[in-house]
Amino acid sequence: VNWGVYEAQDSGRRQEAVPGKDLLGGLENRSGVLVDGGEYDVRREVIKVVENFGREGFILGADCTLATEQDLKLVRAAVEQARSL
Repeated sequence: VNWGVYEAQDSGRRQEAVPGKDLLGGLENRSGVLVDGGEYDVRREVIKVVENFGREGFILGADCTLATEQDLKLVRAAVEQARSL
């Protein structure tokens, strides 16, 4: 289930809303660190997101889609950080 963490009012209950389903999301797609941050900011946000949602049944991604002009270095930093946790 692709869940807009920053669009849903009660994102803390996502797993209760869709029990038994894997969830995709966690990073904002229109603003925030993937748009306005640096590599350090992205890595720090990934740590926070994974600590909040755990690794089981959770796929780190943008809340929706990434913009065509997305800086792929920041996406790579997010992937590397998630893999290291």
